[in-house]
Amino acid sequence: MSSYVTNSNIGGIDCTDNRVHKKGRIALDSITEKFSAFDFFNLIIGGVVFWIGLGICNYSQAVSLCSSIAKLVGNSNFFLFITIVIFIACSLVAGTVINELAYWFFDIKMQYEKKLIETCLNNNKLIKHNVRLKIIRDKANDYFHENKKEDDIFTEDQCFTFFTHCVYYLHAHGQDKKTEKLRETEGLSELLTLVFAFIPVSSIIIHILLGTTYLALKPTLLIYMLFAIFFCAFLKRSIRAIENRIKMVLAVYDACVDINDCENSISTYFYL
Repeated sequence: MSSYVTNSNIGGIDCTDNRVHKKGRIALDSITEKFSAFDFFNLIIGGVVFWIGLGICNYSQAVSLCSSIAKLVGNSNFFLFITIVIFIACSLVAGTVINELAYWFFDIKMQYEKKLIETCLNNNKLIKHNVRLKIIRDKANDYFHENKKEDDIFTEDQCFTFFTHCVYYLHAHGQDKKTEKLRETEGLSELLTLVFAFIPVSSIIIHILLGTTYLALKPTLLIYMLFAIFFCAFLKRSIRAIENRIKMVLAVYDACVDINDCENSISTYFYL
């Protein structure tokens, strides 16, 4: 068992080491910064894509709106700046709303990531190599102070607890760069999945409210099909990003624990 998991340790951090305390605070500060910056720009990107896609689907209405805005702005740099700020604000609002819907769809409705995490120590479909899965299970046995055999099943709560421990361990030791990149890919893919789903829906609602006939709407159906393809592509990308992030967290944790154990052994040897 790694020396990090003892009764005096919390989340794999030695509470008696002030240097680790300081390192943990720095890691948590950097996590907060990454989360806020990433989430802010993600929402704007999602909102911009939504408004542009909606403008493509409702081209005539978009051209009319842009012409009206251009006349209002004129040659004034001030009004141009205000227009850009308003567009960014509208993109942020749209991105926020769609992001909440994406959270509901992926985390509450589908619960795909939750199901994978709750079976990560028993799932040979997620970790396809039996040797690699056995190594991860051995780390879990060390963490829980158990000795489960190959055919024994870890409970859903144990799987979730161990995975959470792995995530916090990597954060605290500053080894979460790769997993954070995958988290960013996962979040943006989930957001764009819902963006490309809501563009055709919103466009159809606008056409219905404006009383657009089927013949006038017919050319737009090809664009709807294109957005449907984008929806499927980003949905698949989201699922792949979820799987890769879980596997990456477990793999990096395994490597970090082995390195730390080795360093502790060397330090103990020289101390003796």
